[in-house]
Formats: sequence, C-alpha cells, structure tokens
Amino acid sequence: MFLARKINRAKWEKQEGLEQGEIPADAVTFDLRTSNNSLSFWECDSSLEGKESVRDVVLAMAAAGDHIEPLPFIWVADAELKSNGQTLCQSPGRTPVEDMKSRHFEVGRLDCLRLGYVAQHIATALEKEQYHKFTKKQVGELLASAVRTGRVELTELSDTLRESVTKFLDSK
Repeated sequence: MFLARKINRAKWEKQEGLEQGEIPADAVTFDLRTSNNSLSFWECDSSLEGKESVRDVVLAMAAAGDHIEPLPFIWVADAELKSNGQTLCQSPGRTPVEDMKSRHFEVGRLDCLRLGYVAQHIATALEKEQYHKFTKKQVGELLASAVRTGRVELTELSDTLRESVTKFLDSK
C-alpha cells in the first residue's frame, strides 16, 4: 500500500547554504505540520496512468479545500512510514467524498526525530519521482465531474470552492 500527501515540491529542492541530501527546515515546517503528533495521508496506488485510486485521492483532498488550486503530492510505501517506530492508524478522512473517508490514515507517534524520518522518506520519494502535480484545470474538472455524477454534493463544499466548481459546471 502507498500513502499520498500534498506537498510543495519547491520547498524540498536544494537550498543555498545546505549540502546535497540535507532537507530544508522550511519543507518540514511547511508541509509536515502535525496535529496530535500525527500526519494525514491518503491510501493510493503508486501508478498514475489511468489509475482511479490516484484521482480519488486528489478528489478527496481537493474537495476538502477552500479553492481550486494545483494539487502536487507524493506517495510513500506504508512500510517506510512505519519503519522507525511510527504508527499507522486508519481514521475517517476530512472530506465530503463519503466513499474516500475510509482511505485516510494517520501516521502517528511522531516526535521530532520520527518526523525527521518521515521527512527523509518524502525526500527519497521525490528523488525516485514518486511525485505528481494535478493542474488547477484538472482539479476543477475532477471536482465538477464528481458533482455531476453525484459522488460529491455541491452543498458539502466550502462556499468559495462551491462557487469555483459551479463555474466549471457552467462551462461545459
């Protein structure tokens, strides 16, 4: 099983003053903000081409947001995320996509050291090109399609997201 999480790739690139392989603190503090010593991830396939599970994860993340925006994410093998004493616990995902709530996991039991291990796994995933970015248009079309098919209720989206999705719906 692989777990996906939204990240800002630019924060993970080599920064001036840091050696190759050193992870910028800005990447950790920006992309790996914990809650209750846990990080949120979504279960997915590792293959992007035509795989519904990846689109489903993007839909779950996008539908929980306030705006249609590009959605970059990485995926890491669950075994790697559990390899240094972290725990993996299924928990209901915060998304209006009902059938995706059960595909949400928390990587928990994080302290500063274990969070560093997670950061190392993410940096390695980026090196292995386990990364993809959906464009703003792709995300908008994905959300509009989910509303059209009844998978997502327009009324369950935030006000600003609902307005943006309505524009995508009206344009087709």
